Amino acid sequence: MVYHSYLLLSQGPNLIMDGATTSVQAAHLYNGVDALWKVLFGSHIHVGYYPTTDRSARLADAQEHTIDKIIATAGLTKSGVRQLLDVGCGVGGTSIHIAKKLGCRALGVNISPEQVASANELALQQGLLPSQVRFVVGDGLDLPQSVGTADA
Repeated sequence: MVYHSYLLLSQGPNLIMDGATTSVQAAHLYNGVDALWKVLFGSHIHVGYYPTTDRSARLADAQEHTIDKIIATAGLTKSGVRQLLDVGCGVGGTSIHIAKKLGCRALGVNISPEQVASANELALQQGLLPSQVRFVVGDGLDLPQSVGTADA
């Protein structure tokens, strides 16, 4: 799987093609790196925010600090958000964290079927029903109509 992604990455500028081709290639790339990224980053595919100079916090805690900082900076509140839309949701950790913190529903859209499967599995493992948090395969540049509307 990772080897396949390396082949895609090694093509460099040849990956830049028309939108449809690029979307297919992006899905292959993300499918290929899914297992590696889960090992490196866990359920959040982003870096962490350390609110103090103490860097001894676990990466997972720092990643959740990042999400909490974004929630605060954006002014998102429990009473203001009923439906979250996370485009490019990765393996779902960020959507799940926000849904739990704000008590809202969340819909994650990702181009990688493998990451979407991982995200739905993670939501179930954390006790969330598909009516609360669900993840679907879709292209962020051409969202499925089933996405509907969102508050955040």
